[in-house]
Amino acid sequence: MGLSRIGEGRLIGIDDFGEFVEPRDQYYHEDYNQYVEIARQGGKVTQINIWEDNTKTKYLSTASLSYSEGKVSQIVETLYLLDGITVSGTVTTNITRSGGHVSVVEVVRS
Repeated sequence: MGLSRIGEGRLIGIDDFGEFVEPRDQYYHEDYNQYVEIARQGGKVTQINIWEDNTKTKYLSTASLSYSEGKVSQIVETLYLLDGITVSGTVTTNITRSGGHVSVVEVVRS
């Protein structure tokens, strides 16, 4: 699985087994008229910024990723209103693993 857009501008990089899929650092998705930037630290994706277009004047969403034992343990996504500045809400996804496999995925909206 690659990156896919799911509702409300969400960019998902998790495969069917709960493993994070490494996206490219930048791309423009013509189907959705979006521009995406990927920030990495120590070889791991730490931030995904989705802009309205390549002028990068209006955010659609941002996602910050946290890791535990080298695997994604939390994704905090911030969603923006149409002005691209005002935050409309936050979605926090907590991923718990047991025996090396995803056992619980908890999604909290605020």
